[in-house]
Amino acid sequence: MATTDTTPIALRCERLRDPLAIDRPRPRLSWRQQSAARGARQSAWQIQAAGEAAGLEAGGAGLLWDSGRREGHDNIDLPWGGPDLASFTRVWWRVRIWDGDANVGPWSALATFAVGLLAPEPWPAVWIGSALNFTPAVPLLRRSFTTTRPVVDARLFATARGVCDLRIDGSAVGDDTLTPGFHDFRKRQLYRAWDVTERLRSPGEHVLGATLGDGWYKGPVAWGPPKTYGGETWLLALLRLVHDDGSVTLICTDGEWRCRQGPTLQSGLLIGETHDATQEPGGWDQPGHAVSTWLPVRTRGLDQAIPLQAHPGQPIREVATFAPKRTWMPRPGIEMVDFGQNHAGRLRLTLDGVAPGTVLRLRHGEMATPSGELYTDNLRGALASDTYICRGGRETWEPRFTFHGYQFAEISGLGRPLRADEVSAVALASDCPVAGHFACSDPRLNQLYSNIIWTQRANWLDVPTDCPQRDERMGWTGDAQAYIRTATFTHDVQAFFAKWLTDLADAQDADGAFPNYAPDPGGLIGGPAGKGDAGWGDAGVICPWALYQAYGDRDALRALFPGMRKWVAYLGRTGLGDSDLRWALKGRLFTFADWLNVDDNTGHEVIMTAFYAHAVALTAAAAEVLGEVAAEKELRELHQRIVAAFRRDLVRDGWRVWSRSLDRESQTGYVLALHFDLLEPQHRATAAARLVELIAARDHHLSTGFLGLAYLMPVLTRFGHAEIALRLLVTDTYPSWLYEVAQGATTIWERWNGWKKDVGPADPGMNSYAHYAYGAVGEWLFTDLAGIDQFEPAFHRIHIRPRPGAGLSWVEAWHDCPYGRIASRWQIDGGTLTLDITIPANTSAVVEVPTTNASSVRCDGAAITTRPGSEPGYVALDVAAGRWRLTATR
Repeated sequence: MATTDTTPIALRCERLRDPLAIDRPRPRLSWRQQSAARGARQSAWQIQAAGEAAGLEAGGAGLLWDSGRREGHDNIDLPWGGPDLASFTRVWWRVRIWDGDANVGPWSALATFAVGLLAPEPWPAVWIGSALNFTPAVPLLRRSFTTTRPVVDARLFATARGVCDLRIDGSAVGDDTLTPGFHDFRKRQLYRAWDVTERLRSPGEHVLGATLGDGWYKGPVAWGPPKTYGGETWLLALLRLVHDDGSVTLICTDGEWRCRQGPTLQSGLLIGETHDATQEPGGWDQPGHAVSTWLPVRTRGLDQAIPLQAHPGQPIREVATFAPKRTWMPRPGIEMVDFGQNHAGRLRLTLDGVAPGTVLRLRHGEMATPSGELYTDNLRGALASDTYICRGGRETWEPRFTFHGYQFAEISGLGRPLRADEVSAVALASDCPVAGHFACSDPRLNQLYSNIIWTQRANWLDVPTDCPQRDERMGWTGDAQAYIRTATFTHDVQAFFAKWLTDLADAQDADGAFPNYAPDPGGLIGGPAGKGDAGWGDAGVICPWALYQAYGDRDALRALFPGMRKWVAYLGRTGLGDSDLRWALKGRLFTFADWLNVDDNTGHEVIMTAFYAHAVALTAAAAEVLGEVAAEKELRELHQRIVAAFRRDLVRDGWRVWSRSLDRESQTGYVLALHFDLLEPQHRATAAARLVELIAARDHHLSTGFLGLAYLMPVLTRFGHAEIALRLLVTDTYPSWLYEVAQGATTIWERWNGWKKDVGPADPGMNSYAHYAYGAVGEWLFTDLAGIDQFEPAFHRIHIRPRPGAGLSWVEAWHDCPYGRIASRWQIDGGTLTLDITIPANTSAVVEVPTTNASSVRCDGAAITTRPGSEPGYVALDVAAGRWRLTATR
C-alpha cells in the first residue's frame, strides 16, 4: 500500500475539542487535513473508536466502531457509524485518510469525547441549597466521601441556579468561572462536565466543595429587580467514579451535604462582591475539616418540565491579564490604576504584610476624567465596586461571582502607595478559539482591529451582550446580527452562537415574534417594544444563515428553520396597510430603527420593509439548502411581492430611496436597498452613486447607525466605490472608526463621539465604551482589504481578492475555516505587487490579482494564464490547495 505524509489534525466532536458531555448518542466527527503538497485533497477516510485509549494504541483492539475505508472528500460532520452511545460513555478515536492519489497517510493523534446524561434518563441527584437562605452571603457547601478502590475514571457534572465554583480536596475543579452562565432557567438548565480523575485516583477520604453566587438567576438582569428567576441559589452535582474493577460509585447532591455561611458577604454581577478574608474557614474544602457546626443543606427535587442539557459552548475563562500601565493619586488615599486596555473582568490582588482587617475598596470604570478621577457616570445603576477585607500575611484574592467592564480602577484603603506587582487585571470571556488575524502597515488600523477584538471579548460572556459595564449587559439581537459575520472571521463562534440561538428560540413568542434581546427574563421592556423590531428580531434569521455560511452545518440550520418560518409569518401578520409593506408594528410607539445614526434618520417603513424582504430571502435560501421545495417556492413568491411594494411606495424615479414618513433620504436607506437587492438592476448604479454623494455631502463621513453600518462598506465596494470605502476607513475625524482611535480608545464605542481627549464624555446615559456593533467593519478588513472571502459555505471554495489602497504598503490576514487556514498577504514595493496566499487542503480558490497588466502576472516566478476578473482592474485564475506566490506590476 502506497503511503503519504498527509495527516488529519484538529479532530473535533460536535465541532468541539475533546468535549466531556455531549447530548447526542450519535455524534458528528470532523478533522482537518495537514499536508504541504499542492492540490492536497482527501479521497477516502477511516475512523476507529474504542472505549479505552490503550485499545487504539495497541493496534485497534476492543473497538466500538471501525468504519473501514470510506470513499469521499468530506471531513466535516461525519456521522457516528457505530452503535448508539449510552450515557457516560467515554470514547477515544482516531482517523486516517487517503490522498488524491489513493495513498494512505498515518493515523492521527488520539482524540476523545464523552457522552453526558442523555434524556430521558433521570439524574440521581437533587438540588441542594443553603439552610441560611435569609442572608445575602455566599454559602459554602461540602460533602466528604471515602473511596476504597483506585479510580480509573472520574467525571463531575454540575450546574447551579446562580453561579458556582467547585473544589475537590482544597483546589479548584477547573479554570472556568461564572458557571453555568446565562440562559433562561425557566426553559432549560445547562450543566458542565470536568474530568477529575487525577484528583481522585488514590483511595481515601476526599471532599467535594462548592460556593454559590447570585449570578443571573438570583441577581438582577439589566435594570430589572433582583431575583430575576428565583430568590434562592441551588446546586446540582453528580460525581461519577469508575473503579479499577469496573464498579461505579456516584456522589450526588443530596441530604448528606453540609453548609455554612462563607466569607463572601455579597455577590452581584452589577453591584460587585464583598469578601471578608478574616472569616475564611481554613481547610473547609479539605479532608479532616471539623463540620460539627455546619448545618444540613436544604433539598429540592428536579423539575421534570425543565430539561437538563450539556452546555454546548466554551466556558468563561481568564483570557488575559494586564499589569498596571500607570498609576497616580488624584487625592490622598485614592490610587488610580490604568491597565491600558478596556475589557471585562476583575482585579486580582497579591498582598503581603497588610494589617488584618484592612478594608480595601476597588471601583471600576472605562475612563478617567481629565482631572484624573474615575469616570462612572455611564454605569447608571451598576455600582461596579468590590470590597476586600484583608486577612493579613501573604494573600491573593480575586472576586469569583462578578465581573466589570473597565480599563481604570480606583483603589482605596491601603494606607500607602500601591506597588505595581500587587494588582493585576484579569480579562474574562467565553473561551472561543481564535480563528483570525489582521495586520497592516498602518498602526491606526492595527489598533482598530485590536479594538474590535477586545470589544468582542468584553461582551462574549456566554451571551453576546451589548456592553459589559452598565446595568444592561443584555443579548441585544440587533447588535448580534450586525456583527456576526465579523465574529465568524475573528473567532470560532459556532458553538457560542449555537447556544445563544437556542436562547433566542426559547424566547420566541408563540406568535412568531423574536425578542429584541435574549435571554429574555421578561418585564424589562413592556409591550410591543420588547419584541419584533426590524433589524433586531431579524437576528433569528440572519444569524442562523450567517453560521451556515461560515461553518456549513446543515443540521443546525434545519433545527432553527421552523423558528425562521414563524418569524416571517409574524412579519406578514403585523403590517399595516398593504400586507406586503411593513409600515409599522401594530401598537408600536417606539422602534429602535437605525439606532444611534448620526443625525440621519431613516423612516421606519423603509427599515421594516427592507428587513422583511431580507428575512424572507434568507429563509427561502435556507429552504433551498434543506430541500424544502414547497416552502422555498412560497417564500420566493412572497419576496417578489415585498420587493414590488418597496419599489412602488418607497422608491422614486426608479432609484431614489425615500422615507415617506420623514420625507427624506438617508445613507442607511440606500445601503439597505442596495445590499438587499430591492432596486431594479438597471437603477442600482445610480442609487450607489447617490449614496456616494450623500457621503461626500458630509465631508466624506458616514452617518449610518447600527443597522446601516454593517452593510455600508460591502455596498460601496460591490458597486465600484472601493476608494470611498477606503477613505471612510482611514478618516480620523468625527464620525469615524479612527476618530475613536485618535482619542485613545482601546475598544469600540457605542457613540462615535463618546469621549474627547481633555474634554470628557458625551451623553452618560447611553455611552458604553465597549459596544461591538460598529466593529462590524472587521468583516470588510478580511473580505476586502485582505481579500479573504468565500463562494461556498464553510469556505469549501474560496475567493481571494485583495483591495490595495489608502496608502497601505502591505496587509496580511488569516482565517481558520472548517477546512484549515486561509492566508493572504499582499505587499507593494515600487510598482510590483506580491501576493502570498495559503489555501487549505480539500478546498480550491479563485484568486483575483489587482492589476491592469495581465501579462505581468507571475506564479512562483513563472508566467501564468489568467482571465478577466470580476471587476475592472483585476485578473483571475484558479488555484488548488497549497501555498502560492503571485506577483504583478500595478
